[in-house]
Amino acid sequence: MRKIMLGVHIFLIIVWLLIIGFVIVLWSETQKDDFGNIGGDWHYDLPNQYKISHVNSRSIVLTSKDPLPTNDPNKFSQIVCEQYVVRFCYSDRYVGLQCADVPEKYKEKIDRSNTDYYLLDTNTAEFKGPLTQEGYELETADISLEDFTPWIETEPKPEGAHWP
Repeated sequence: MRKIMLGVHIFLIIVWLLIIGFVIVLWSETQKDDFGNIGGDWHYDLPNQYKISHVNSRSIVLTSKDPLPTNDPNKFSQIVCEQYVVRFCYSDRYVGLQCADVPEKYKEKIDRSNTDYYLLDTNTAEFKGPLTQEGYELETADISLEDFTPWIETEPKPEGAHWP
């Protein structure tokens, strides 16, 4: 009788482990985005091999092609702007950014309304900022803003973003 009870207990433990494993797999599948990654990471291509990169929930940065020789054509590792990119716009040559500071405490929300402005010339790699809104408008006064896209929000994931 004891052997039967032991066998039943082992069977029930195995069944519970299988159920828990199934639930974990099912949960992880529901957390994936359109690209199949769990973190929701994405890249948005900009002119001259620059990208907006969603690295994690607290980091959306401007990156450029890694200047070091590499065998990986998708490797973008040089961070141009470490600030959290809230919204961006671009033309064939320029990239405008509105960036916010990320609070040190993880539970604090990012204030997307209090932003600094940055301007990148993708032809020369000249990067200006942080600027006020007025400073940004002065810097772009000589640039035809009609060629710029409208400001693109980084949350939710912008249309045209991809992985990797």
